[in-house]
Amino acid sequence: MSYFDEIAEEYKEQFPEHIRVHYLKKKTKFIECVLQTLNNRDKLTGLDLGCGLGWYAHELSLRGYGNIMGFDVSKNEITIARSTYSYLRFMVGTAECLPFKRESFDFVYSINMFHHLSSPQIQKMAFDEIERVLKAGGYFFLHETNTHNPLFRLYLRYIFPRINKCDTGDEIRIPTKKLSELSRLKLIKVDYFTFTPDFTPKCIFPMFRKIESTLEKTALSKYGIHYAATLKKVS
Repeated sequence: MSYFDEIAEEYKEQFPEHIRVHYLKKKTKFIECVLQTLNNRDKLTGLDLGCGLGWYAHELSLRGYGNIMGFDVSKNEITIARSTYSYLRFMVGTAECLPFKRESFDFVYSINMFHHLSSPQIQKMAFDEIERVLKAGGYFFLHETNTHNPLFRLYLRYIFPRINKCDTGDEIRIPTKKLSELSRLKLIKVDYFTFTPDFTPKCIFPMFRKIESTLEKTALSKYGIHYAATLKKVS
């Protein structure tokens, strides 16, 4: 049983609803900005690697990308996802050994999952598997926490695990400079975003959103809480 099997029933309550929805909308927007440039969006096949409770697969399906497979190591989270979004497909398995044929998907995305893999070697194996199941010209969208900011590194290591059950503090974060070592996919771009803390009260949330929007357009964006790396299989 995985750690996320143990907290599956409590996972949704780990973030305030307004924060969860805010992060959800921003992260799916980065994915859609690339996918909408492709033809036949309703026929694109996608893999949600580390889908959890299925929120992102559901959100993308609402935007016209309905042919998505949700995939996660947690049996309990997959059970909840299946009951919540019965029209989507979900499967249990590990990221380093995907049960799919070569070149099965037009795009793959992974949102805050990679830092939970147990070692850099396992992370590398997962990247290799993603490359294998991607079609030529396909995209991989990696969303991870950004540790460029030293204060945020300390927060993730010592504070966040004490107030939230999502992390333990021992996770293996992936700096963007390490992506070329872990993956043979071509790095197209990296977007840094989010300055609204996950504990921001709803009453002052609109003010933080305005500040966040301004900072994301400046050179300070590299200190944002998250990054979205877009990679492509070029051969």
